[in-house]
Amino acid sequence: MTKERKVKKRKVVRNEEFPEDIDSRLTSILSTVNAESKQVQLLLMSEYPQISTRIKSNFDHITDNNFDIDHRAHGKYCTETFVPIGFVCEEKVIYDDYGRWLTGWSINGTGEKYGKPIAAFTLRKANEYGKSFHEFLGSTKSAGKSRSPYNRIMMLELLSDSPMSTQGLTDVMDLDSRVIRSHIKKLQELGFLEYDSVSPEEPGWSSYRWVKGEPKDVEQYAYMPTLTTEVSELLSELKESDCETIGKILDYDSTGNISCVLSHLEKYGFAERLSKFKIGEKLSEVIITEEGRNFLDDYSDRVVDALRDGEELEHMRSIQKEYERDTDKFAQEATRGVLLYRGVSPPINSKGIDQCCEEIYKTIKSRNGVRPVDIGRLTGISNTSIYLKMLKDNDLIYAIKDGRAAIYKAK
Repeated sequence: MTKERKVKKRKVVRNEEFPEDIDSRLTSILSTVNAESKQVQLLLMSEYPQISTRIKSNFDHITDNNFDIDHRAHGKYCTETFVPIGFVCEEKVIYDDYGRWLTGWSINGTGEKYGKPIAAFTLRKANEYGKSFHEFLGSTKSAGKSRSPYNRIMMLELLSDSPMSTQGLTDVMDLDSRVIRSHIKKLQELGFLEYDSVSPEEPGWSSYRWVKGEPKDVEQYAYMPTLTTEVSELLSELKESDCETIGKILDYDSTGNISCVLSHLEKYGFAERLSKFKIGEKLSEVIITEEGRNFLDDYSDRVVDALRDGEELEHMRSIQKEYERDTDKFAQEATRGVLLYRGVSPPINSKGIDQCCEEIYKTIKSRNGVRPVDIGRLTGISNTSIYLKMLKDNDLIYAIKDGRAAIYKAK
């Protein structure tokens, strides 16, 4: 870790109170740990004030330079997340070797009590699950009065009592229906929810099965003879499918037209809708899965217990203390955590880790030696050093010196 500079003067300019009620506390902490980069940075904060370049230096050291973001991004984590919720103080600092006031940040008592233990627990769980918590909780840059991390947990909590319709969730959570559907889709992809709907506006969530007859016997629907034939033949071949899947296979954009054809096939007995709902009745049902319940039990319920000063807080502190004793273990799990986050964070890289490695490897293999700057230009991938290191560690590529530059070749 970087040696701390001696402070000549310091003064606290902002120190917010941590909320008292449990819902506000949960909202705050979930927005703090929804990215592994935040978890690691919070664990590295100390009572000694650090400026953003020092925070970055310590962060890069513990993650072995595997997550290269600008020092100003580390400063934004403090000013936009850690300080407003009451975990970190903003200070003005004068160092012995620099006579001008600088902005620095230091952990406060609440950050030590709740922030660091819960960040350590969340980082450990990310490593256990093999998934970034950004996948589970989403972004804090979400629309509406409340943030995505809290909304997703609340949705799971509501559904743990009983199944609900999308309209029911919209009313209870006081969110736009489009936001509700977005959360449902993400949680469904994680295996946390099951969703059934008859709405053609929600493609892919109402399936049809071919039950009898030949496609050639189907009368054309309205003015869509070609689409009627194509959908009939495809559903007959697939046996079971939905609007979105059929649209992708046929390269046809209007799922509404496909939905009309499928309803036409149902009307004349060639297909049946697999949804258990009928028009005029409840149009959707959202059900939490066993995996979703397990996530609540294994993660969010334990965080709530910690925020209530329950026994889980001491367990989380033990993980924090383990990281402080065993810096190699902390470095290993911090590095894996930020790489998991990097693979799913749109602002950083829209491609996953495996895809980036595969594209870089193919680029190197197709050329007789290539420089890192050219790899980035050819693939459009930033911070290629991260993936080059992974490929080298897996013995897929090697580097040779060409003057002061490195040339990479495939083995």
